[in-house]
Amino acid sequence: MKKVLTIGLAFSLVVAPLTVSAQTSDEQLTKDHVVNWNNVWEEVDQNQPSQEIDFGSTVDPSSIGVKKWGELSTGKTAMSKNLLKFTATSTGTSKGKVLTTTTSATTSVRDNNSGKTTNGPKKMAVAKFTAESTASRNYTMGTANSFTGVTIHTATHDGILYDARTSDGILTY
Repeated sequence: MKKVLTIGLAFSLVVAPLTVSAQTSDEQLTKDHVVNWNNVWEEVDQNQPSQEIDFGSTVDPSSIGVKKWGELSTGKTAMSKNLLKFTATSTGTSKGKVLTTTTSATTSVRDNNSGKTTNGPKKMAVAKFTAESTASRNYTMGTANSFTGVTIHTATHDGILYDARTSDGILTY
């Protein structure tokens, strides 16, 4: 029993720092990822319905083998309006599926009438937790406005950053 305990303790002392180091570098890679909103907004389809996506792979892209896309994270964007505050809000979420994954969500909302945007903060989460970013724009009551929200989702695993985007739209009056 003492040998098993000693071997288990030795294993955890050797492996634990490696896991923490990999997770720390994944977190840093995620923090360093910068969204170029000008490029993102040029590619957004205002009429695309909201959808949830699965993205990322735990398989090393340089290895030979079957890669299963969508096993690291899920992401979605949801637009909402607050009738009392006259705001349109984009909420972007990224939820990890793997314990060793760092995810992030960074959302932005655009008033399609004026072209003005508001970018939300990058929010990060590790493991199977959810990162949630929000951004809001005011609107004038009685005026028809169209708003689009877009979110950039990232999932970092074993030093590889995967990204994806989702969008949603809403009309206000």
